[in-house]
Amino acid sequence: MEAEAFPEIGFDHTHKVQLKDVPQHMTIKPVRIDQQMQDLITLATNQNYVPVIDDNEVFIGIIRRREIIDYCFKLWQSEQKV
Repeated sequence: MEAEAFPEIGFDHTHKVQLKDVPQHMTIKPVRIDQQMQDLITLATNQNYVPVIDDNEVFIGIIRRREIIDYCFKLWQSEQKV
């Protein structure tokens, strides 16, 4: 089913639409479990969340931008106390 087939989707018709048929506005790029924090931050600048995959490219979780900001803030705070 193409996007043109359902230009105005309402709640009454959502059961007829599969997620694979809904057009994506952007491609969300994952980060591998062994990548550097800098790679994660780079992706998070353009994405609200970053999927995490293992060595076999299997999804293992999501890191939200807010969690990254909290981590960086706490790291910065700890460096200010030294």
